[in-house]
Amino acid sequence: MKKRITLIACLAVFAVFGSAAEKNKPESDALFPFVHEGRWGYMNIKGAVVIPPQFNEARPFSEGLACVRTGRRFAYIDKKGESIFSVSVAWAGDFSEGLARVRLGRDWAYIDKKGQVVLNVEFEAVDDFSEGLAAVMMGDQFGYINKKGELVIGPNFDLARGFYEGLAAVKPRSGFSSVDSDGNVLSDPIWIHSKWGYIDMSGKMVIEPQFEFAGNFSEGLSCVWIDEGWGYIDAKGKFTIEPKLETARKFSEGLGVVRRNGKWGYINKSGKTVIEHRFDEAQPFSEGLARVEVGDKTGYIDKKGKFIWEPTPGWRPGEHSHGQAHQHHEP
Repeated sequence: MKKRITLIACLAVFAVFGSAAEKNKPESDALFPFVHEGRWGYMNIKGAVVIPPQFNEARPFSEGLACVRTGRRFAYIDKKGESIFSVSVAWAGDFSEGLARVRLGRDWAYIDKKGQVVLNVEFEAVDDFSEGLAAVMMGDQFGYINKKGELVIGPNFDLARGFYEGLAAVKPRSGFSSVDSDGNVLSDPIWIHSKWGYIDMSGKMVIEPQFEFAGNFSEGLSCVWIDEGWGYIDAKGKFTIEPKLETARKFSEGLGVVRRNGKWGYINKSGKTVIEHRFDEAQPFSEGLARVEVGDKTGYIDKKGKFIWEPTPGWRPGEHSHGQAHQHHEP
C-alpha cells in the first residue's frame, strides 16, 4: 500500500513539473512571410503580425536573415525587421551555410552575411551550398563546386540537385548507345534517355539510376517517382512507402506532403494520413507551420491541420529558383 501511495505521489510530482516545464518552454521566435493587400510582412507562429506588410517580396528566414525586395532593391533583414545590408543585384537568394547566391547582371556570385562578395563564379546557373558543395551548370551539363569555386565532381550530368544527408540526386548524361538494356549489341545505335539516381560526396553512384524523378533526402527518406507512382525510399534505395501515391514531396518535421485524388495532405513515416487531403497546394512543414492553398487563397496550418493564418487571396509566392542549378523543381 505504501509503495502504491509513493508511486502516485511521484507521478503527481512529475505531472506538476512536466506542466511547469511546458509553461516555461521558450516560445519559438520563428517568423513566416505573409501578404496583405499586395505587400509582404512577417507573422509569428501564433499568427500575430511582427513585421508589418511593407515589402514587394519577402522570403522565409534562413540562418537568421530574410531576403526582401522593395522595388528593384534587395535587402536582408533581421527578425526585428531592421535592414542589415542591401545589395544592388539582379536577384538575391537565401543564406545557406553562411553564403547566399546573387546574380550580378549575367554573372553569379556568393555573398557573406556582411553583403560582401566572397566568391565569383562563371557558370550558366548555380545552386545554394549544401554540405559544402553547390551544383552548377556548365554549358549543358552539371557538376559540383566547393566553397573555393573549384570543380570537384563532373560536369557529367544532365541534371543535378544539392547534397542532403550525404546524397545528391543526379540524372546521368543521355545519349546514343549500341547496347540495349539486356546487353545485346545493336546494329543501329539507339537514344538512351537517362533516369535519376543518387551519388555520394565522392561522385560515386550509390543508388543506381532508375527513377523518373528523385527528390532530396530529408529525415532519412526521399520522394521518388517510377512508372507505378510516387513513393519514398531510404538511403539504400529501398522503398519504405510503396510507390502508390499520386504525387509526393519531402518529409519535414516528421510529416510528408502527398497528393491523393487531386488534393494535398500530410502523412507520417508509416504512410498513415495525419492531416486530411483537402488542400489545392501544400508545402513541407517548417518550424511548426506549413503553407497551404485553398482555391486562390493561401494560409498557414499547424500540425493538427488547424489554420493559424486563415487563407487570404493575392499571394505571389516569394520562393522562386531564378537560375537554380538543378533546373528541376519539387513536384
